Amino acid sequence: MKRLLGISIMIFALGGISLAQSQLENPGFEEWEDLFVNNGDTTREPVEWSSLKTSDVEQMSNFAPVVCKRSQDAHSGNYSIELTNINSLIVANGAATNGRIHPDLDLDMAYMYTDPEDGRWNTPFTEKPDSVAGWFMYAPQGDDALQIKVILHKGIGKQPDADSLATWIGSAEFSSNLNTGSQWH
Repeated sequence: MKRLLGISIMIFALGGISLAQSQLENPGFEEWEDLFVNNGDTTREPVEWSSLKTSDVEQMSNFAPVVCKRSQDAHSGNYSIELTNINSLIVANGAATNGRIHPDLDLDMAYMYTDPEDGRWNTPFTEKPDSVAGWFMYAPQGDDALQIKVILHKGIGKQPDADSLATWIGSAEFSSNLNTGSQWH
């Protein structure tokens, strides 16, 4: 499992987020909803966040494993988000984003993005944040790697995608190989 256990782009395996003027929607993962995926399949995701099950490729959403679930093991509040890598045909990354995931069996073609035309797949900000803070717990398996990425951008933002760098206003990244076990950090 050489892929990420944390994630990419606007993703937080964090309990709380601290920003200057604006706040992420549902930053503590306290609110959850059952979402219709397709063909009668539903999944539970944090309100204003999405995972592989609500990706933009319907056929893959049907067969995608659940990599994001609600946990009652929270630093503060009642819930946290638990992200897990699942080894299936490929390693499905434990991922959550306030944008949307475009999965592909060729991992070089997979990405996360925001859709400025649809409020389900973006979070508007009126001020530029000066920090990102939160809590995480991390227990890697094999070659897992924790990675949290945040980008603030105008219009469409995509990660990974060098072509969208022109729309970026700022970014932050946190990577760690620290095994915290059952301790919050």
